Amino acid sequence: MKGLYLKGNLIHATDPITPDQPAPLPALSSRLFPKVIGLIVWAVTVYGTSTIHQIESLNCTSICGPWGCGPTLSALLGYHLFSFVLIAPPLVGICSILPPKVGSRLANALFFGGLIGAVGLFAWSSFDWYLEGSQTEYSIRRGLFSLVTATDIPLIQVTISGLISMFLMNWRVKSTRTDRFESSTTSDPLNETAEQATI
Repeated sequence: MKGLYLKGNLIHATDPITPDQPAPLPALSSRLFPKVIGLIVWAVTVYGTSTIHQIESLNCTSICGPWGCGPTLSALLGYHLFSFVLIAPPLVGICSILPPKVGSRLANALFFGGLIGAVGLFAWSSFDWYLEGSQTEYSIRRGLFSLVTATDIPLIQVTISGLISMFLMNWRVKSTRTDRFESSTTSDPLNETAEQATI
């Protein structure tokens, strides 16, 4: 849109941006570029962790006990890393963009919910093996085995994601309080000049 100015008896039109002045970059592109790069890195990491089970050197090892053997080490390691990379960044990101109080509550719910579920699964599996009475000295190992091989519910991943989110939200709240304190203690130079002039 052109502006108008009066010079003598003639009205001239002027452009808001001269030909020598470059147009400013939109703020949206500068904010969107890091997010696109982060999304690409996240997608590549998810794909990379999904191929860990193909490592042949880990296929010969598995977790065994009196109850038998579980999946191979490559399968377990690939599952846990894949599900962690898939779940943790979105959960932490959601907590970070929410208001501090809501984000803190969500982080606490993730951490304590995952922790209670993991402890419950461990206790139930250990107690169930103990009640069988065959080899009670393996009760704790049975509980750990059930927790590690529980691929249906990512309890460990949710717990770690909640813990990371809790630390992030605590840091965010502390930084916000620090900024407010510094802004409140910093006085306005105009007010200082007015006070000095009054004195």
